Amino acid sequence: MTIPFWFSLGIKIVSEMKFVFFFKIIALLFLFEGCKEQCTDDSFLEEGEIEIPYSNLKNSNSSRKIKIEIADNDYRRRLGLKGKECLSKDNGLLFIYDFEKSHSFWMKDTKIPLDLIFIDQNFKIVYMILNAKPLSTKGLISPNKAKYVLEVNSGIIKELGIKKNDSVHISYY
Repeated sequence: MTIPFWFSLGIKIVSEMKFVFFFKIIALLFLFEGCKEQCTDDSFLEEGEIEIPYSNLKNSNSSRKIKIEIADNDYRRRLGLKGKECLSKDNGLLFIYDFEKSHSFWMKDTKIPLDLIFIDQNFKIVYMILNAKPLSTKGLISPNKAKYVLEVNSGIIKELGIKKNDSVHISYY
């Protein structure tokens, strides 16, 4: 038995439509992935930088500089990164306190997943929280005393291989 011409033509058209649809979906995925990488954080106010060592590389003298916005008063500390849609890969928010103590945070109105790095007055990392979930009201508490807390994009701690007791260097403009 032979397949009618119109039937085989219909199968061919459907197959071509699936093929085109498949490539459109793939193109959209690449487009969205590219958008994720390019954050236009126009509201970011660069006020300094923090240099963090690359612990996961063979060359222990390597480091990464992250541009920082500074939260050094009650208003700016309460505001934090609340409401921001994105944070560029090399940007972060540094909370500066008058003295060392155990600090607590939450992600209630923060839309970006973050890593938190707690730093003591001697610029040593004393505690880290990885992948703090956006919009969570769960308390994020450091059991160790810190004078500084750095918020960066989730994944930076793992990417750089940052460890407790690593030293950082902070510069203000």
